[in-house]
Amino acid sequence: MEEDFIGFKRLIKQRKYQCFNPSSFLKTGNGYKNKSNIERLNEELLDFYENLLSSDEEYNIRQMIMNEIKDILEDENYKISSFGSFSYNLFLPTSDIDIIIEGEEEEIEKNTKKEDNDLSNRRKKLENNEILKNIFNVMKDRLENIIHLSKARIPILRCIESKFGFRIDISVNHNGLKHSEYILKAINKYPIIKPFCMLLKNFLYIRGLTDSKRGGLCAYGQFLMILNFLELHPVIQSTEMDPFKNLGVLFMDFFQYYGFDFFYDNSMITLNHYKKNKSKNMLSIEDPTSGKDVGTNCFNMFVIKEVFQHAYKVMNSILSSKIDKHLKILSCWMEIDENIEVWREIVKNKYYEVIKKEDVKILS
Repeated sequence: MEEDFIGFKRLIKQRKYQCFNPSSFLKTGNGYKNKSNIERLNEELLDFYENLLSSDEEYNIRQMIMNEIKDILEDENYKISSFGSFSYNLFLPTSDIDIIIEGEEEEIEKNTKKEDNDLSNRRKKLENNEILKNIFNVMKDRLENIIHLSKARIPILRCIESKFGFRIDISVNHNGLKHSEYILKAINKYPIIKPFCMLLKNFLYIRGLTDSKRGGLCAYGQFLMILNFLELHPVIQSTEMDPFKNLGVLFMDFFQYYGFDFFYDNSMITLNHYKKNKSKNMLSIEDPTSGKDVGTNCFNMFVIKEVFQHAYKVMNSILSSKIDKHLKILSCWMEIDENIEVWREIVKNKYYEVIKKEDVKILS
């Protein structure tokens, strides 16, 4: 009788687990001689930041695109401006170009009822969608793959620029320009914000955690978390430490703070004073320019928190180990994507081709 049944116990094999030292996953590089591990991490972060910075050609391409769109839309009596990472030069090679259509601001009185505010917001949303429809008709020959996200909280015209293939987001009359002004002031106060923002943005981008439409943490939310962290850091506030010489230490402190120490359930990230998190979301960030919650759409914050924890644990293990001088310590967090580097070179060559053609047209 027993022979009619499969002997499951006989099929079970004992699993063997092997423990790996995190340093075994590090990639080889040029190396930094006669430096401690934390000094090497700092140097590698600064070198990586230098690589992320846009070249003159990459900046000029984006400015050229902005000027072309500006010329077309201003003929239609639209006033446009750039905002987001391009306006304060914090964009990654793969970043979108954010454009805002400026309009007349309508102030709402403080005593207006909530129902009236809702009606006003709906009316504005309808008006903004009409503007975006008109822009779609005007720009459809210049842009590709145009998608009108009319039901989004902030209606957007999402498209691709036809010459170079850059993604463009066009929106109407919101707080984008105020955000740009606020960020520029913060960078003047804390210059370390610039490399910190670009490195963190790349760290989250390669893990697919920056798209707010998919529950990621938007760039403005990242900036506010960094600024809040710097405002609370005792050594930064005492000005006893050069942050550029201790960027590696600051990143470890940042990952520890938002990975382990910060109480998301009870606290709101705010730059003014302590506020309790009253929203249902795990992440709540107060926008200092409007008072709105920037973390509303970041429903993957629990994943981001785990990523911060893992980054801290792995790097903490590596920093306390003896690492070969030819290994790149930063490679356990991020490394240069060769495919993106090739694409950057292609875009650069395309830029010179376009410039050459335009010169020919001018001469003729």
